[in-house]
Amino acid sequence: MHTIPVYQSKHVREIEAAALAKEPIPPLMERAGYAAAELIQRISPDGCKNILVLAGPGNNGGDAFVTAKHLARSFHHVTLMLVEPNKKRSPDAQNAYDQLSQLDITITKEIEHDQEYDFIVDGIFGIGLSHALSDALIDLINQINILDKPVLALDIPTGLNADSGEILGACIRATYTLTFLGYKAGLLTRDGPDMSGEVFLDNLGQTSAPASQDFGHLIGLDIVKSSIPTRKLNSHKGQHGRLLVVGGAPGMTGAAVLAARAALFSGAGSVTIGFLEEVDRVDWSQPEIMVKPLRAALENEKFDCIVIGPGLGTSKSAEHVLRSVLKKDTPVVLDADALNIIGTAKVLKTMLSKREAPDVITPHPGEAATLLETTVPEVQHNRIHSALDLAEELNCDVVLKGVGSICAFNSGDWFINTSGNPGLAAAGMGDVLAGLIGALICQGSSPHAALLSAVHIHGLAGDRLLERLGAPVGITASEVILATRSVINEIYASIER
Repeated sequence: MHTIPVYQSKHVREIEAAALAKEPIPPLMERAGYAAAELIQRISPDGCKNILVLAGPGNNGGDAFVTAKHLARSFHHVTLMLVEPNKKRSPDAQNAYDQLSQLDITITKEIEHDQEYDFIVDGIFGIGLSHALSDALIDLINQINILDKPVLALDIPTGLNADSGEILGACIRATYTLTFLGYKAGLLTRDGPDMSGEVFLDNLGQTSAPASQDFGHLIGLDIVKSSIPTRKLNSHKGQHGRLLVVGGAPGMTGAAVLAARAALFSGAGSVTIGFLEEVDRVDWSQPEIMVKPLRAALENEKFDCIVIGPGLGTSKSAEHVLRSVLKKDTPVVLDADALNIIGTAKVLKTMLSKREAPDVITPHPGEAATLLETTVPEVQHNRIHSALDLAEELNCDVVLKGVGSICAFNSGDWFINTSGNPGLAAAGMGDVLAGLIGALICQGSSPHAALLSAVHIHGLAGDRLLERLGAPVGITASEVILATRSVINEIYASIER
């Protein structure tokens, strides 16, 4: 599946090392600074003349020196603030600094509060930062953020862990980020999207992949298109899959209904709900969905996929039903309470890990912490590793939900999703995602492709509603179901046949 790579720090260093081994050595720092200056010319507000450039002691500071040089040459008034100026610079960074001596640039070691800045360039620290910032740097970052001016971060905002998206004490809140050589995972998950603003990429003329092949990818439309099968004119509902949704304990029946409706609107040929306990036998708002006694459905009917967990509860009865589902030779999507039960029942965890049929789990950080027998902060400390650990331990495909959802497979492959918005942080959204995954599996998509595509489509549906409403407040799961259908049909219509 071809899509855009996402790197961690070690991968970027491998690309840099390979570039520096070439003859002649490509001028990466010069290219980075020139690209930043060119971008600032495009994105800065009208009348932007006074620019504050923050330069740290490392190569990120070197990029900032080159940026300052090109900005000064294009008639901007540049104030260059040297951060931690007593630290020794690398030879490339020192060379870039020496080139500033003939230019009209104001050099300072602190923010000049009587100076009005139109734009700020953050070149303090790049991907090398992995420890908590000092109090002095935290104070500086807070001063920058209080200025409330447009900020371009070079490679990654200072204070953000490039691998995990964790804030290391404080973080520059960038309006834009120009990242070099490849997308960094930390820009795209956890706190990264909030701190990075709009992200631009410049590969500095380098196109080779890192030596290590364990880097990830963004989920792209190429994957989504591969998961939506073409429908023949001469077809019937049986060819589009049969899905069973198991859940909906008393007081939580809506969760199972949302999952079932999502599956129906995502193209599943027929959808059945097996409620944990007897309820009304018809979904009057969506009568196409069948409601049957759960025991009879499990024992007597054949399904192409089972979604279990939405509104399931954690009772002994729910645990018994989950055990029965895991004994079946059917692909299973496990969500919500199904994961909470497995996290506390080692026998079921073992059953899941030894199943031969493909399975997908959809934990949020709390459920992931239960499954991994750890804490939410530990899960969030490195979301990629947490998702990969779950995939390996439980022998299944995983989506660790949250901003920049991480999808991981037990092969070691991992993906980051960039669609979606805060409007999806609302009740029932996980139920909709589970139903969508199940629907795509039912229709013949591989579990890998179904998971990736469903996560991306779910986010696109939320983005569609955000665009229509103008803000993310009050978006409901039921609305996302309808938007999902529209997104799928648009993608289907775009597929070349």
